[in-house]
Amino acid sequence: MISEDWISGLPDEILHFTLSLMSLREAVRTSILSRRWRYCWKTSLKLSRSLNLDVFVMRESNYQTKMFYDYRYGPLMYNRNLLLEERRKFVQWVDQIMKVDYPVIDSFRLSFYLKKEFAHRIDQWISVAVAKRVQNLVIDLSGLHTFPFSPGDEELYLFPYWLFTKETGSLVKCLCLNSCTLGPLDFSCFSSLVDLQLENIVINQVDITKFLSSCPNLEKLVLVDCRKLLDLEISGRSLKLKYLTVIKCYCEREIKIDSRNLTRLEYCGKPVKFSFLDVPHLSNVIIHYLRNDLSAGLSYALGKLSSDLPKMESLFLTVGRFKGTTIPQQLPLFANLKKLVLKIVSREEYLWAFIPLVQAAPYLHTLELHLYHSASKCEVLQRPSDAPQFYLKEIVLSGFTATSHEIEFTKYLFRNCKVLEKIIIDCVQRFYDHKQGFFYIDFHSDYGYSKEKADRGVKEAAFEKKKIEEQAHEQLVNDLPFGVELLFV
Repeated sequence: MISEDWISGLPDEILHFTLSLMSLREAVRTSILSRRWRYCWKTSLKLSRSLNLDVFVMRESNYQTKMFYDYRYGPLMYNRNLLLEERRKFVQWVDQIMKVDYPVIDSFRLSFYLKKEFAHRIDQWISVAVAKRVQNLVIDLSGLHTFPFSPGDEELYLFPYWLFTKETGSLVKCLCLNSCTLGPLDFSCFSSLVDLQLENIVINQVDITKFLSSCPNLEKLVLVDCRKLLDLEISGRSLKLKYLTVIKCYCEREIKIDSRNLTRLEYCGKPVKFSFLDVPHLSNVIIHYLRNDLSAGLSYALGKLSSDLPKMESLFLTVGRFKGTTIPQQLPLFANLKKLVLKIVSREEYLWAFIPLVQAAPYLHTLELHLYHSASKCEVLQRPSDAPQFYLKEIVLSGFTATSHEIEFTKYLFRNCKVLEKIIIDCVQRFYDHKQGFFYIDFHSDYGYSKEKADRGVKEAAFEKKKIEEQAHEQLVNDLPFGVELLFV
């Protein structure tokens, strides 16, 4: 008995609405159901003002980066034929999507490992988006979709700046480029640009000066792995820039910032000289030094940082062992600091070294310590004397393993935080990156394990977490101040 196809009998409006709720890949696949469904997905796609042409959208769960590896020839070798086939499929898929006559494309995202040999096709796709008055443009051609390395500069795609006129360029509010070359780019046509993010782009200080002067409305600037930046200067009296992120650009000498409207700064890289000339509103600061230079983070915090940024209200530092076993007793005050976040990469005995930072912030409201234990040797530091905190209300400890030192350290906080309301303990390590903030490792996706091995890893981690929580609760509950909430997450 053949069942009736009652779904195909529904009005077009309902079918189009239903398809608009599906992923792009699922909607396209409905074209094979029947003659009526063949072009239905295209009509529904017109209802969307956003195109996300990402390989993970196309392949969904069938796409795994590890499928390109060819371990027979070494850990960084790949199956070239398979990569070429996947590129062919991706290009055909995008071509099909771009044939739809969209009335408007507000947001356009292209994301796959494509090199300059595909420049003609990529130019065509971007040209369509520009003609449809695109406002948010993301071109991510990073090899990291496929490999843990990126192509050389000579293989990178040249961003087609010539496709933009002053009219179409002025519509663009957000521009994100990853693994492209800019060429002699004239940013003057992007006069309305608010958000500019450049990753794995070869630029220098001259380029940065040009687009800062050409984009008077720029509020957010993100520079990631942008080489040839020995020095970095962000300056301009008319700058509207509020958010500046500089990640692994390997500036070797100085970062000079003169930007009155800047409120947030995030830096990750080698220790560098900071020169803050006029930043009266800079209140949120994140500094991560690379693993071999972790001690510099604490040295800077214990030295010039408070005088460099006296208005700072939130500080996030990645820190390691301090050179020496004596804890400084006299530190300049962080008079306005309300939130202190420390990502601590060190031996457990080293936690006492961070108490002076807490003591130097008398108006601190929130303290977060995210622990990562390294294998480096460390001298046991002297325990600091008690010093009460009269404003600290919330403490977060992650990566907690309930060692005797961690327990003693937590009890020290109990004794000295006079208005503490809540302490949150997470017995799992939290990882951080500038795009997603704090996150947890996923056994199923991040390690590339088989489902069976990933499931086993999840169970073992859950068992270990529960055991640590029980140990920590047993050792802390009797010392918990009255009215303070102890939470395990």
